[in-house]
Amino acid sequence: LVTAEELKPYPKVERFVFRVEVIDKRYSAFARIGVLDRAGNLAIDSVWYIADSLITQPEEPIDAGAVRLGQTQVVSVSIINARDSVTVLKEARLLKGSAFQIVAGAIPPERRLAGGESHQFQIQYRPTQEHPPGVYDWDTLLVRTECAEFRWALRGRGVQPHIWVEDWDAGTIPVNTTVCAGAGLLIRNPGTDTLHISDIQNVQPPFTLNTVDPPLPITIPPGQEIRLRLPCYQPTAIGTHTADVLFVCNAPPGDKNISHWRGRAVQAGPYITSYDW
Repeated sequence: LVTAEELKPYPKVERFVFRVEVIDKRYSAFARIGVLDRAGNLAIDSVWYIADSLITQPEEPIDAGAVRLGQTQVVSVSIINARDSVTVLKEARLLKGSAFQIVAGAIPPERRLAGGESHQFQIQYRPTQEHPPGVYDWDTLLVRTECAEFRWALRGRGVQPHIWVEDWDAGTIPVNTTVCAGAGLLIRNPGTDTLHISDIQNVQPPFTLNTVDPPLPITIPPGQEIRLRLPCYQPTAIGTHTADVLFVCNAPPGDKNISHWRGRAVQAGPYITSYDW
């Protein structure tokens, strides 16, 4: 009851107006109204409010899933009129409109939905930052009818693979001998998306990588690591040798995808030092 919270019987009132409103227009409501005059006459009436009823497919939270930074994902969202009567959609918008955008099905112009009929939106998600598991970009789809406003949650998660490859120091060995990284070369993916290594470049003598285990292409799930076997150092000349081995992958620029290999070859046999024995 919005007006006339207090009825004043005097002075005499021949016409009295009051207004009743629904508290939450998203839900149907019922009210019974009783009016009693000074003579004891009681009049009882009732009023119904049948709310618009809209449901979504998929149900909320409407999930765009995990999307790689720099890429987009378009989600189809259907708004369905769950009533038998016509519902008029007057407006549709996003509360934030930053990571999410309506790319098709925009309202206005208004859309009349018969009972059971649906209206489809195409909502695009473009993440701007990487999120750890359980953390999302959130937005809200708002749809306004003639009587009410409906809200549904949208979410998406920005992900990205990363790479970290350890360096390898083969140490000092006699020339014309061989040493290998027995434990393998450690490669980590500290990112939130799957890392794909498609090629290994710049392996030049006296360094070798004759057998690649695991074989290319190499896939490393987020948060996992592998050991690449088997880098070896086979010097045929005296001196210090280096190689910057490049791991071609889908990680972003700036990640450590270059492994620095180093080794030193010396001539075997006795040699003179300056130590005074």
